[in-house]
Amino acid sequence: MTVDDALPAVATQSLRELPGKISGCEQILAEQKSVLREAEKGRERVIQAIEEKKSYISEVNQLASLAKGKSESEKTDSTLGEASEKFQETLSLLRKDLAETENQLAGKEQVLQDAKQAVSKAEHNLREVLTLQKSTPLLVKKNEDSLAEAKKKEVGTEINYNQFKTRFAQQSVKSEALLKKYLDLLPR
Repeated sequence: MTVDDALPAVATQSLRELPGKISGCEQILAEQKSVLREAEKGRERVIQAIEEKKSYISEVNQLASLAKGKSESEKTDSTLGEASEKFQETLSLLRKDLAETENQLAGKEQVLQDAKQAVSKAEHNLREVLTLQKSTPLLVKKNEDSLAEAKKKEVGTEINYNQFKTRFAQQSVKSEALLKKYLDLLPR
């Protein structure tokens, strides 16, 4: 296989591989979009859990305030005082749980950000392959045209060289013939 044959073969092979590359990029993009949707759903679930916990804490806080107010007005009832303390402990635990859930949200935000970046990268890769699909035939045509032009110049140069060689050989023969005639004409 010559260089002349190799270029079209490589270009043809590249063109044949493009549909598979496009399909692969589209599949990766679809998978990354699916991961992104799942990350968004996970984030939404955590946000919903946070809102529910905040609402629950608010309700428990109201009950704790009522119990505290009642226990202060009825100082003799130690049960209300104990209930008030238990409400405060419960509120503390609920706030701790809320803080942990908010930390989960930060993790979900990072997963979501990573998924967005993966989708962006997959879209970029697909665009590059689609650009290749459009530009490769034009590039191949341009290279084939350049190759044809170079071959034409090579043929022209080879013709000029062969003509020069022929003229040089003819001149050499004439020069030798003239030299022989000259030498023959000289007195001996």
